[in-house]
Amino acid sequence: MPNRTTDRGPDLKLVNLSPAAIDIGSKMHMAAVNPACTDKPVRAFGTFTQDLHELAD
Repeated sequence: MPNRTTDRGPDLKLVNLSPAAIDIGSKMHMAAVNPACTDKPVRAFGTFTQDLHELAD
């Protein structure tokens, strides 16, 4: 059995205080933001131009 190290590696600095995630699909895009920013942190959007403008807003 190989030895495992307990070194955590370098400490990472916070780069973005308001991160978000987007899952891009062919029929739907899912966007998630920090729950402290909005009352609806996960939303689904369509793939048409108007849907993408709403996602950007």
